[in-house]
Amino acid sequence: MQTGTELARQTAVFPPTLIEYHRQPMPSPLDEELRATAAAFQQLPADERDAFISALPHPTRKLFGIYGHRAATIAVRQNEPDWLRSGLIGTVIANDGMDDGRKIVTALVVPQHCAIKLKMDLAELFGQTAVYAHPPLSDQLRKASSTPLALRTYGWQELKTADGIRYKNG
Repeated sequence: MQTGTELARQTAVFPPTLIEYHRQPMPSPLDEELRATAAAFQQLPADERDAFISALPHPTRKLFGIYGHRAATIAVRQNEPDWLRSGLIGTVIANDGMDDGRKIVTALVVPQHCAIKLKMDLAELFGQTAVYAHPPLSDQLRKASSTPLALRTYGWQELKTADGIRYKNG
């Protein structure tokens, strides 16, 4: 089995900038790679997940943050809840260990919105994801299962494009 540090070293080679990643079609090859990494992350023991997050360069963690809302978007476009589950793991990778409550909640708005569109059980979805996170993120995940988060309140918009829906912040 791969260690968290080895997985982080392998993951840190993703080349695009954040802007380039935003512009890629969905799903992109990078989305697929981040999805595979999120799946591998879930297979690691807790101490190795911590090692993975600690060893991951900050720019790569930011890619996982973008992946979180991209995967939620893909889930709705393809009616495929597994993308949403994977995206929430990406949100954990991007935000675990941070204590900026507003930033964390903002990262959970699109996944919650998409889960509702997909008629998913919010308590199950966010509860199952919370086991991979530490407080305050684990607490925010559990809270998101029962607290409505409006897109507009947190600066998000749902846009209808030729490719399907897209979520934009700001």
